[in-house]
Amino acid sequence: MKTTPRKAPGFQFVKSWQSLVGSAVLVSLTACGVGDTAEIEVQRDLTRSYGRAEVGATSADRFGAAKTPAADGQHNHSTDAQSNGTAAPNAAPLEWIVPAGWESKAPTSMRLANLVPAGNPNSECTLTLLGGNGGGALSNVNRWRAQMGLGAIDQAAMDAIPTMSVLGYDASFFQLEGAYSGMGGEPKPDWSMLGLILSREQFTIFVKMNGPTDLVNAERSNFFAFCASLREPGANTAPAAASNQGAAGTQQKGYTMPAGWSVGPQKSMRTLNLLAGDSECYLILLGGEAGGLAANLNRWMGEVGLPDLTSTEIAALPTVNLFGVSASMIEVTGNYKGMGDNDGLARTVFGVALVRSTGSAFVKMVGPSDEMAGEKQHFIEFVESLEE
Repeated sequence: MKTTPRKAPGFQFVKSWQSLVGSAVLVSLTACGVGDTAEIEVQRDLTRSYGRAEVGATSADRFGAAKTPAADGQHNHSTDAQSNGTAAPNAAPLEWIVPAGWESKAPTSMRLANLVPAGNPNSECTLTLLGGNGGGALSNVNRWRAQMGLGAIDQAAMDAIPTMSVLGYDASFFQLEGAYSGMGGEPKPDWSMLGLILSREQFTIFVKMNGPTDLVNAERSNFFAFCASLREPGANTAPAAASNQGAAGTQQKGYTMPAGWSVGPQKSMRTLNLLAGDSECYLILLGGEAGGLAANLNRWMGEVGLPDLTSTEIAALPTVNLFGVSASMIEVTGNYKGMGDNDGLARTVFGVALVRSTGSAFVKMVGPSDEMAGEKQHFIEFVESLEE
């Protein structure tokens, strides 16, 4: 499927910005963190929170101070097919998706979003937007490292930090482990922090998540889902319309839909969602390496209760062509949990993962084992028909 990368959106300073930049704590505010990326497969309903900036500023004045984002569960995107909420009259210059199971709290100070991952009060994820470069990525990373009881790094080490695509730019991300003291509290051992920094001359975005290491690891994919969902208010990410059901290999825009398949309902984070009887097949596109090949394949393994694949086993997996590139494919069967509760039914999972530094793609199909056996060739043909 053809995708067009977007550059910086037209976010603008709100009128309260001038009063905010005078604060001496502007650069020392707690920003929001990062970690490894993972393919985000959202099988639970997600809640979308939106914000909108005032108009009237020049492009040089983009990304100003925040207003209050729409409350959790509200939508103000006029093209959102799932929207049934009301728009926030005064909102933030970014919109985002709140992962299922996370709680939203009221924004505070410079934080556009205050989230509670998995509803656990010992963890938090915050989103902060500053005008200018926010003091620079290196100084903020070292401030976070100090909060974890870790020593500072130099610019060379900073340059080696991996990146993921956010708003069309490369954003640095990392995971820190140590004893978290925050802004001066008692150190908390066995703590982890995920952090993301997108630093530009005109604006800087921080996403930071911290909590007990086990919880942070369990919520890593949701953290990246949240980061990847950040976008300009009003951006329409809905997939192109397609006919309801495929005949004998119906050609659609960017792919060929197998016979008997149909276009399913739009779901958050999915570029394309197709149905085949009681089975579901979908495509997800993410920036950067999205956590790496092994992490994504082994997450799929875990969904059916199977142990992680070794590097040798991964290297031996069959491959199919996705976007003209050889990509690893798994076929596993078990008691499927997915992203929700175990339903007690056997399911087969087909998964194809293409992981690249320039952007990753994941195609997954899940359904009853007997039905999936007859759809395997259709699945492969669909994957190989996808156009980038």
